[in-house]
Amino acid sequence: MSTHAIIAISDGINIRASYVNYDGYPSHTGVILNAHYNSPDKINSLIDLGELSAIGTDTDHCQAYGRDRGESGTEPRKFASLSDLNEYGSRNSKHGILTIDSKRVGIFNYCDILNKFR
Repeated sequence: MSTHAIIAISDGINIRASYVNYDGYPSHTGVILNAHYNSPDKINSLIDLGELSAIGTDTDHCQAYGRDRGESGTEPRKFASLSDLNEYGSRNSKHGILTIDSKRVGIFNYCDILNKFR
């Protein structure tokens, strides 16, 4: 069984997000994000890949459903609010990381996203 996650970034108006299928727990994906995707540009490059089977230490080593498997409908998602992201995330993953206004604010569990990031 896999641990799904969502990686998201906000520009202060909209939220862009990408789904990760495997190893989405904070002690794996969270560690990789903190060590290797530690700027908004790097996070945006990762999200640009769309849905991921697995995250790697750089975008060349990620397994992207669209780029690497030729699957369609795997583009990054866009959300207008944290509520919209929460609704999507609570159906599709257990963990996520959200960057707001170019500052990473933490790894979260979808059951408490709205309380942590208002």
